[in-house]
Amino acid sequence: MKVRITTKNLTISDTHRDRIERRLYFTLGRFASSVTSVEMMLQDENGPRGGVDKTCRIIVRLRAAKDVVVEGRGEKTLALVDRTADHVGRAVSRALDSRKSRRFLRPNGEAIDRRG
Repeated sequence: MKVRITTKNLTISDTHRDRIERRLYFTLGRFASSVTSVEMMLQDENGPRGGVDKTCRIIVRLRAAKDVVVEGRGEKTLALVDRTADHVGRAVSRALDSRKSRRFLRPNGEAIDRRG
C-alpha cells in the first residue's frame, strides 16, 4: 500500500507528515491486501486568514472495486485528518463488504450467496 500526501497553500512539518502516514496505515492497514494506493491532498483555501478553510481529500484505490473518495473540511489540520481518515476507513469497509456480499442468480433464478 503506497501512501502519497500532497499539500497546497499549506506547509506541514515532517513530524506531522509522519503522524498522518501512521494514521492512514492504522486506519487502512487491515485492508492492505485490497488497497493499491492512498492519496491525500491537504489544502488551505484562503491562506493565513484562518477559519474553517482547510480541506482534506483522501482517495483510496482498490484492487477489485471502485475508488473510494472522501473529503472533509475543518479548521485544525490534524483533527481534520483524523476525522477524514475515520470516514474513509468506514467507506472502504462498506465498499469491500458490499462487494463480498453480492448475490448472484443462477439461470433458473435461484440466488447464490457468495459469502461462503
